[in-house]
Amino acid sequence: MTSWLAFVGGLQGSLIMSGDELRPGVLASAGVVAATLVADAALIPHFGAQGAAIAGAGTSVLTVIVFGALQHRTLGLRPPLPPWGALTAAGVAGSLAALTARQPLVVPCSIGIIGYLIVLVATKTIGRDDLDFARAVLRRQPPQR
Repeated sequence: MTSWLAFVGGLQGSLIMSGDELRPGVLASAGVVAATLVADAALIPHFGAQGAAIAGAGTSVLTVIVFGALQHRTLGLRPPLPPWGALTAAGVAGSLAALTARQPLVVPCSIGIIGYLIVLVATKTIGRDDLDFARAVLRRQPPQR
């Protein structure tokens, strides 16, 4: 999920900076950087790697919201929303990983990934073509599209 947010935030930032109004984009970027530093300083000392992950995810969401509002105001464009199935899958994966967090790291990671994939398929967020493409990539064969 954070990767999706980083991708969208990066696109939004590029669009904003390519427009005529650079000052609002620079100020918005500075505000996001400040929020990132504050979140990191507040969460990492108390929660370690989990605090860093929470801070990263939170500031990724903040970036998309801030840049989305600015992009709409300056360029008249609205950012795309992720598919609801992807959001649901991310929530399920995080919940499953949290429930097994006291196990060795491979257990929550594996269970989270499996849960994520099951929900993506169950919600039809990914389909047969996506699965065929993934199989081809895993076999190191050129995908047939």
